[in-house]
Amino acid sequence: LPSFDDMQQEMETRRQYRTMTPRPQYFKNDRVHSADRYARFCGVYPIEGNDELDKDPELKKWLLEGPMLGAHFRLRGKNAKPDLARRIICNVNKKLEEITSRAD
Repeated sequence: LPSFDDMQQEMETRRQYRTMTPRPQYFKNDRVHSADRYARFCGVYPIEGNDELDKDPELKKWLLEGPMLGAHFRLRGKNAKPDLARRIICNVNKKLEEITSRAD
């Protein structure tokens, strides 16, 4: 868990947002950054510290350049299903490449 001080600071930030007029529609607009932050915290972030990606440049490219998928966060960490996650990531990206090439 985050430290007590970090939790207190986050709660205070959220309180400030609640009192703003007009209140922002989203607390944090950068959803990708937020997802990455939580993934790092939980130990499921798919890129940093993942030496396996150097052995699989295609997967690394899809992680960095393709759409964000829930399967990215099943490559490692607790309850990981790396083989299934890789198949999902590959299938989605190959389908996108197929659709994109038809559009050209």
